[in-house]
Amino acid sequence: MKNAIQSLVLFIGLVGLLLLASCNDEKSISRGNIEGVITNFDTGEVIEGAIVRLEDSEEQMTDANGRYKYEDLLSGVYDMTVAKNGFTSYTDAVQIQEGNTLHKNITLMKSSNPISPPAFGIWDAEYLGYSAIGGEAPGDYDGDGKADIGLHQDNRWLIDFAYNGFGGWDIDVHGYGDSGGEAQADYDGDGKTDIGLHPGDGRWLIDFAHNGFGVWDVEYLGYGVMGGEAPGDYDGDGKADFGLHQDNRWLIDFAYNGFGGWDIDVHGYGGSGGEAQADYDGDGKTDIGLHPGDGRWLIDFAHNGFGGWDAEYLGYGVLGGEAPGDYDGDGKADISLHQDNRWLIDFASNGFGGWDIDVHGYGGSGGEAQADYDGDGRTDIGLHPDGRWLIDFASK
Repeated sequence: MKNAIQSLVLFIGLVGLLLLASCNDEKSISRGNIEGVITNFDTGEVIEGAIVRLEDSEEQMTDANGRYKYEDLLSGVYDMTVAKNGFTSYTDAVQIQEGNTLHKNITLMKSSNPISPPAFGIWDAEYLGYSAIGGEAPGDYDGDGKADIGLHQDNRWLIDFAYNGFGGWDIDVHGYGDSGGEAQADYDGDGKTDIGLHPGDGRWLIDFAHNGFGVWDVEYLGYGVMGGEAPGDYDGDGKADFGLHQDNRWLIDFAYNGFGGWDIDVHGYGGSGGEAQADYDGDGKTDIGLHPGDGRWLIDFAHNGFGGWDAEYLGYGVLGGEAPGDYDGDGKADISLHQDNRWLIDFASNGFGGWDIDVHGYGGSGGEAQADYDGDGRTDIGLHPDGRWLIDFASK
């Protein structure tokens, strides 16, 4: 009996020591800060709007005084980058120490090859004979680095390849249902756009490019009704994932573990419409983007996990005509809208918050078909209004 009591006392003591150690560990978590000013190497002037990225933290933009500041960081070494269009990017590793604020001022040198802005404002190419508006589905179906004209109408999927010049359909395959539910994307990561369709009966269908088009290769069930299709590479593995925006939810089924059921189901995203998923921060992962129609453009970045809006920008008009793309070729998607005879672009390179491009003569919303048709790494303005397919190239 005595031995049993001693064992019990010893056990309680050990538990107490473990709890004390745990509390001490919590108290010993050390934190620090980093702050500084970004300036122009040549002139010494502060740089407003520089993008500052610190590993495992949300990116910041320098204020009117060129300042940035990160607080309450766990002590340790962090990768840090600073970028601004027209300047050479800065990269370094910084050491955050317990109880200290690291003052790190950074100078950026002017780039010898700054990104030149795209020269939009007039249609460069007009192709006839492409049927009525609806079912626009451009994509790089042959993997040559150039977007092809694609259209889904009247039970057909039609493709006009860029490599041999636009002007007539090269592919005309039947059995694909009517317009709606288009979800073309590179689902197998081979560099070619696959035909994808979410027809509204719970199925998600894929016809892979690698074995030729003409019949569905795979059929997955349980994906809800038509509307809000938003495929994209949300985890950055090089393969497109299923994405759907419906009933206040954004749902994602990752390719890496096989399709067949939702892996992500996050709430608070409104009803279908205004989908604008794209890689806004250039990390190789598709971010959730939404333009709900009340003037806001909302982004939930992939790098810190989905589940709530990370950024909210105001003054972007009503719902309809969403057309995000990398129009300046800096590796980041730009906010873009096609409405009221205008095509508007807000570049990521200098921070979101207002239109950088506002060009007229582009008709009303509908028929948006922006894509990189010439393979220069920049999204071109594309439109399919009335049997014509029109392209305004970013590079002249």
